Amino acid sequence: MNPATYPAPPPLPTLEQVVTPTALAASFDRLLMRHYDVVADEPRMIAGADRIQLSEFRRDADLHMRAIERKVIQGRYTFAPFLGVDIPKPGSKDKRPLSIGAIRDTLVQRGLYEYLYPRVDPLLQNAIFGYRSGRSAHAAIDAIRQHVADGRTWVVDVDLTRFFDTVDHTLLLDKLSQLAVDHRVHKLVFRYLRTGRVDPAQVAAERGRKQRQRSFAAPSRTLGIPQGGVLSGLLSNLYLSEFDASVVAKHDGYVRYADDFVVCCTTQQECASAYALIQSEIATLCMSVNAAKSRESVPIADGIDFLGFRVTDTHVRVRGRNIHKFKNRVRNVITSQRVHPTPDATLRSLAYRLNFKIRGPNEEQKQRLVAQAGVKNPHLRSWIGFFRVVTDVEQVRQLDRWIRREISGFMWRTHRTRVSYTDMRQAGLRSLVGALYDARRQST
Repeated sequence: MNPATYPAPPPLPTLEQVVTPTALAASFDRLLMRHYDVVADEPRMIAGADRIQLSEFRRDADLHMRAIERKVIQGRYTFAPFLGVDIPKPGSKDKRPLSIGAIRDTLVQRGLYEYLYPRVDPLLQNAIFGYRSGRSAHAAIDAIRQHVADGRTWVVDVDLTRFFDTVDHTLLLDKLSQLAVDHRVHKLVFRYLRTGRVDPAQVAAERGRKQRQRSFAAPSRTLGIPQGGVLSGLLSNLYLSEFDASVVAKHDGYVRYADDFVVCCTTQQECASAYALIQSEIATLCMSVNAAKSRESVPIADGIDFLGFRVTDTHVRVRGRNIHKFKNRVRNVITSQRVHPTPDATLRSLAYRLNFKIRGPNEEQKQRLVAQAGVKNPHLRSWIGFFRVVTDVEQVRQLDRWIRREISGFMWRTHRTRVSYTDMRQAGLRSLVGALYDARRQST
């Protein structure tokens, strides 16, 4: 019998192939799709520190593409400083430092991603779910539930101290060198890692001036991966790849998504062993476990918070912090509602605006998402669409009741009118529980 033959894997892309004007134009089209604003019915992007707006870049796109190709191939390409934006971390006084790149730099990042992804992804374990094609947060939750069903009912819940901000450049570049990448790619990744950030206020002040555009002087980054960039997740996966392999070799219940990970164990003793291993291995990466936010052993019956979900041995629920954020969004819609001359008009307007928070885009907007942004599952672009895998329907039902109470209170304060659930439904308000079932049905 002849041995089975399998098709040869496709050849790995070269640097020249990923930065041709054609490849860059395709990346630009995908970039526009990802930034498509369904309400404005057009792409919207924040300009980087180079102050080149999307309209300006589109006007001269061919020139930009040719300049990118020429400079990358010649090894002369440099990144503009990132626009630094710090956003609050939920439940913390700390802020997450995002780094917004110029449009042309984002396209170069995308080219590097296309070059590196087929070289990095084969190194990753099956237990890794973040920043990988065909993987998702929902798959990570399913993996945890399967481990629990298999009897791994004790969990090591680990939080790393400022992971993205403390990645050691030398260690990361050494791991990159082991992939035998093009020396120009190595240099570009080095420049990407070293690129600093500038304050938005400084950029805004310069934007208003008429004189010739100038470059900003930004201190070089000596540690960390720029968060928010196309390459961030891929490089973080490469950085943790050997760590992942060490943990998986001894503990099958390991699950990681980005820098969030847990180890599902059968006993408390196994938890203690896994926790000690994690502390030892992570130290080799010049990082540390955040002891204040990590727990060595947690019975799954008590529940763990992971990726916005609360997972127990019986249910998957929405994490309390995410419930709080959703309620704040609903309150913001209600408090900003314009009061119309009649109660019916006010209620119809409010129901229309709340439906976007509850169920996401309407049918017309979904059609635009498909046509303009290439979105395959527009019905999942909503809060409840993401949390469709929750199994505790009663929690969602309580949210429905809370929304109706908030609406009733608003209508009484503004019109001295009492409204029932039937009135709200007739005004067009959709049920959150109904949206949950619709999202489940449409995602199968």
